[in-house]
Amino acid sequence: MCGAALALLAGGCTTANFFGSNRALIRAEPAYIDFGRDREELTFMVKFRETGNALDWRIMQAPEWVTCAPDHGEGVDIVTVTVDRGRVGTGTTTTTMKLVGSTDYVDIRLSVTR
Repeated sequence: MCGAALALLAGGCTTANFFGSNRALIRAEPAYIDFGRDREELTFMVKFRETGNALDWRIMQAPEWVTCAPDHGEGVDIVTVTVDRGRVGTGTTTTTMKLVGSTDYVDIRLSVTR
């Protein structure tokens, strides 16, 4: 389902940490992805806090109208998130998906307007 041009992302630019703690190992930057009315593809970066190890991660609970590539991996990576607007209801839809690491996870908020 759901790999360095982070600056291309529009909308919110926040970093999510496990339960809002800065002590989490896994992070998504940004952790809010707003497709607005016209974007179909955006990216986020999978990062890890102060670790020399390449940790495994996976995207889980992505909505049916989202694909992520890659949807799993090891270590830091850029994930491309693509929205299928034909499968999204009219108006603004907001939901979350999870970036799950070996020891913790973060929610990534998604928003699309149709």
